[in-house]
Amino acid sequence: MIAAPCTDPEGMRRDSGQASVEYAAVAFLVSLVLTGAVAITTGGLGQAVEASIRRGICEVTEGRCTRVHAAGLPPDLEVCPVARHLGNQQFSVEAGVVRLAAQLGLTVERMSDGRVRVSFVDGGTAGVGTAVGAHLRVGVWTAKGEAAVDVGAALTAGRVWVLPNEASAKRFVSRFGAAQKVGGRLRIELAKACPLCFALVGKPEGPPAPDEHWISGGLLVRGAIGLGAGPVGLKLEAALRGALGRRVTRSGTTWFMRVDDRLIGSIDAMGRGLDGQVDSNAVISLETDRSGKPVRLKLLRESKFSVRNGLRLPSRLRNLIGHGGSGNGEAIDSESSLDLLTGSDRAAAADFLGSVGSLDLQAVLESGARLGKALDDHGVRTVRTWRLRRSQTGIGAGAALGLRLGADAFSATEDQQLVSVDSKLPGLDWLPRADCLLV
Repeated sequence: MIAAPCTDPEGMRRDSGQASVEYAAVAFLVSLVLTGAVAITTGGLGQAVEASIRRGICEVTEGRCTRVHAAGLPPDLEVCPVARHLGNQQFSVEAGVVRLAAQLGLTVERMSDGRVRVSFVDGGTAGVGTAVGAHLRVGVWTAKGEAAVDVGAALTAGRVWVLPNEASAKRFVSRFGAAQKVGGRLRIELAKACPLCFALVGKPEGPPAPDEHWISGGLLVRGAIGLGAGPVGLKLEAALRGALGRRVTRSGTTWFMRVDDRLIGSIDAMGRGLDGQVDSNAVISLETDRSGKPVRLKLLRESKFSVRNGLRLPSRLRNLIGHGGSGNGEAIDSESSLDLLTGSDRAAAADFLGSVGSLDLQAVLESGARLGKALDDHGVRTVRTWRLRRSQTGIGAGAALGLRLGADAFSATEDQQLVSVDSKLPGLDWLPRADCLLV
């Protein structure tokens, strides 16, 4: 799923000509998913994209990459995210063929200039499906003999606040972050429904107006199978989601198309086992200024891989007292951006976006080649590698024989730390971003 990082620093320089294939592959995949071709297999964008990522990564080993001091870098490079903490809580109910789920998320992202982005995310899915079997989960312990398939629609909305430093972000989360947890949200909703209850639960305090807000909606397909209980079991889950969305900031509006896929697998046998999780996504976005004029086109490809192996029972016991994790691994993302300053670049971007809604592969390849040349001549490419750690817990039960009945609550966290980042500007070689790693 995720290719091994390139150990040859020279490989980061041999990217000319391949970029157009990557852009065309991203566009074509998004086009297929968003037009309902949900039969695309999990794994994402194909060998061309993975090859481009392999060439863009330099292995994170002392001495492999010569570091350039921040003072020697161009001053107009965008600041980097250097660390992220993601928290997510989800509650789902199954009745008959209907499955409803609600999600609350909170992300804290530290930037290389010292600022911190805090994001609140609310989401919901509604779908239909079928299952056979039953499951029971308490904390990290699961008993399951179940297979399920679901198809549904998902709607997600988010708000972002940009704080000047970590201290301000901690105060903000302490003051308003409870709204992104189930208990805090129930308290807020109770206060809204019962004004006289303010005396009992306290009047809820809302955060200030956000610096950014966004909304996206699309389709979701999911399949899962699980067998076993306690120290013996097997689990396999795959999901694919396509969405359209809009992000509004103080400087303008961004329209985006996104595809996410996920594959989770675990095997346990009498205290020993293996956990693995692979996530990947592709995003095409068009940024416009306040007047609606297109100013920048971006393409993002990200892959995550986490794994845990070895003795499982001790880890589960540590989880019970709050000291365990459910996975360690890495994430790799490759981002390309083009400022639409010239007529030829704007025309290349327009042709590319116009081909996304078409299933004509030839048109996608031709427009992707033109956009690839524009990005090679005038664009900026950035590749990042992250170290990540995941943990999760939950409670719930359900049974099904075609029709389903059950409820589940799930909580997960993920921590990411930037370990390598390189950027390529027009006319320059790949630059190791020391400005992002000296924080």
